[in-house]
Amino acid sequence: MNLNVDGEFAQSSPIRTVKRLAQLGLEKRHQTIIVIGQDESFNQALQVIAGSEVALGFIPLVKSSRVSQILGTGDILEACNVVASRKTEEVDLGRISGRYFFSFLNLGFGAKISRYVKNRRLGNLRTQINIFFDLLKYKAPQIELECDENFRIRCKLFMAQVVNSINTKELEDIPFLTSQAFSPQDGFLNLIIAPKLSPFSRLKNTKTILKGSFKSLSEISLFKAKKITVTAPKTEFAFADGVKIGKTPLEINIAPKKLRVITGKERTF
Repeated sequence: MNLNVDGEFAQSSPIRTVKRLAQLGLEKRHQTIIVIGQDESFNQALQVIAGSEVALGFIPLVKSSRVSQILGTGDILEACNVVASRKTEEVDLGRISGRYFFSFLNLGFGAKISRYVKNRRLGNLRTQINIFFDLLKYKAPQIELECDENFRIRCKLFMAQVVNSINTKELEDIPFLTSQAFSPQDGFLNLIIAPKLSPFSRLKNTKTILKGSFKSLSEISLFKAKKITVTAPKTEFAFADGVKIGKTPLEINIAPKKLRVITGKERTF
């Protein structure tokens, strides 16, 4: 089967990391770099490619890839066809502590879930039992968030996301959240906050919460900003695109039109 995808192929290793391979691609002046792997690999490559004229494509190896869902590349066979078509879009990126993220950043209990995903243990039955009890006993930390230095939000935070782009199907049951609100081309970050939830609300929405989603949660708020700062009395960690990306205090900024990506017809923006 000829998919019209030609070029130089290289496999990552502990020595030749994805970031190093992407850097070599830039040095060789390749016009397109394709990542085959998981969302974490895509995130590593964009750290190097962001700000260049190179187009970044993605072929996912897992069906659960959020990056693939956002870009509309589909499964591995569909993604090969999308890459071959080379239809590109310029997108914004989130930036924190000198690092970029494409989709969204998790805070609070969402960051705790990301740790399990990072260690690839979420499908383990014992892990699911442990995280269920973590959910019930989780103590929402006191958090202060400031948007564009204009207003501050102080609350007991159960979980929050700073969104650059997202699979909008996860939000389709939330009336005021639309695909237009989450475009990675509008020059804004989106801050979704779920405050302290009662044990009953946690039990009722267990399935939703364990997916790291806000779908069906009634007590949420949405804010848009170009700069968001996060402070907390105790250290809180942030995860983005499957990677621990920082800890409080945090300063998160939008980096407009920072990356050129290859997209499919089913992209969510």
